[in-house]
Amino acid sequence: MTSSGSSGQRARRATTHRQAAGRTLLRSGRTGGLPTGSPARDRRRPQLPTPAFTGPAGRWFDELVPRLAALQSACGGPIVAVQVENEFGSFGDDHAYLRWNRDALAARGIIELLFTADGPTELMLDGGTLPGTLTAVTLGSKPDAARRLLASRRPDEPFVVAEFWNGWFDHWGERHHVRGVDSAVRTLEGIVADGGSVSLYMAHGGTNFGLWAGANEADGRLQPTVTSYDSDAPVAEDGTLTAKFHAMRKVFGASGPLRVAERPPVLPPARVPLVPRAGLLAGLRAVPAPHLVRAAPGLVRAARARRGHGV
Repeated sequence: MTSSGSSGQRARRATTHRQAAGRTLLRSGRTGGLPTGSPARDRRRPQLPTPAFTGPAGRWFDELVPRLAALQSACGGPIVAVQVENEFGSFGDDHAYLRWNRDALAARGIIELLFTADGPTELMLDGGTLPGTLTAVTLGSKPDAARRLLASRRPDEPFVVAEFWNGWFDHWGERHHVRGVDSAVRTLEGIVADGGSVSLYMAHGGTNFGLWAGANEADGRLQPTVTSYDSDAPVAEDGTLTAKFHAMRKVFGASGPLRVAERPPVLPPARVPLVPRAGLLAGLRAVPAPHLVRAAPGLVRAARARRGHGV
């Protein structure tokens, strides 16, 4: 994260640590960050802030938000900003819902900077932003165009890129995403020019343990995300500092000695062959009941007779 200018320290620090609080915390994430079983996960329900949504969501916020509030910068913690929603303008334009979300955070003790994050188009910003709440953008290229668009809409706000996609995650069956160092650095230089602020997505690659990898959907086709979330990040999944890390460090003006090892002690890379298979019982349970194939009565009687059970 880098920043300069005269728009206020809290706005400039907005992307150091951020926590999205709304329904679509991460569109590819499991349940969007909401508790399993919440009616807010049901796509057939309206997004409007009706009791069917605000009741369960409010109870979840009652439990979650005070814990985050205690970790705010004003309380000596690391949280300097809280994201009201994540790319909501890509899916809807229900501003009553966005206002409920923002007010619910404030009512439960959030006093740090609140902001939204959306793609840099008129349509997405129309749907996902709120008056009086900082507008940030998410992008992977063309920062100058995004800066001009935001300046035309919010001339008194700083240019903040809440997600700079310097790499990307992978889906099963697709090629591994790699973004060249020069390409990523050129875009980063365009973002931080003239005092822009940025959060790298991802800065450090990670791992999706268990069933938390999530998925996307395109044209009705499920696109499950692989276990690795290395995302070709500057700091690799295993902690290695890559060439992209060193190049971006120069853009941020860091010139002092590194305070960590170039490569932490890790196991050597290895290849693990994947064999398509699934457990029989798990597969049977996954099949809807109406589609189960039932054995003919005669076959059942014959099998019982062979096992000594009679008919």
